[in-house]
Formats: sequence, structure tokens, C-alpha cells
Amino acid sequence: MPTDQIALEIAKADVGIYTALPDPHMSIAMPGKVLEFATIGIPVVASRVPILEAFFNDEAILFFTRGNIDEFCDHILKLYHSPSLRQSFIENANRMFTYKYSWKNEFDQYLALIHKLAFSQPARRR
Repeated sequence: MPTDQIALEIAKADVGIYTALPDPHMSIAMPGKVLEFATIGIPVVASRVPILEAFFNDEAILFFTRGNIDEFCDHILKLYHSPSLRQSFIENANRMFTYKYSWKNEFDQYLALIHKLAFSQPARRR
């Protein structure tokens, strides 16, 4: 598929699924697909891994225990049967990550840091 069509295809999804294998790399590597799902507005069902829990909570992503197929299936069915729940997860993920780490917010933080560094009083030597 041409790369310019991939985002359009992803946007058609009803749910984003991220199933991480239990290894050291997957515990610290931020999965780009989860960020894409959150940005596009797709509710996410994901393995409970430390890196995702650092950025999202249980109100933004439906986490399941790795290897627990019953829990995974329950989450998918929960989303299928409840449009309002899907919308709630989309809004929470957006608020928790997409908005917080938007270009505007990151740029504003950068400018605040530059201002602080430029206008703070230098330490005096004794």
C-alpha cells in the first residue's frame, strides 16, 4: 500500500490493538502505533507495559495482562457493545497524551525554559 494511504486505512479501525511481548525492550519502548491510535481518535486495547502506564491510565487505554486472552476479549467486547465507552476512552487518551504533548504545549514549555534560563540571576561566586 502506498504510504500516503496508510493513515486513511488506520483511521477506519474501530479499535487499536497493541499486544506487547514480555521482554525488556517492550517495557521501555514507546509503541508508535498506540500514539497514532490516540492521535487519530481510536480507542486502544493494549498489554499492560510500564511505558504505556507512564503516559496513560486505565481511563485512557483498556489495559490487559499480557497473555490473558479472556481479559483481552472482554475488553474488545466491552468496546463493541458501548459506543459511549469508546468515546470516553478516545477523549481521555486525547486529553492525557495528544493534548498534553501537542506541538503547541511542547513549544510553550520550550519558550518558558528559554525565558527562565535567559532571565534568571546567575549564581554568585564566593
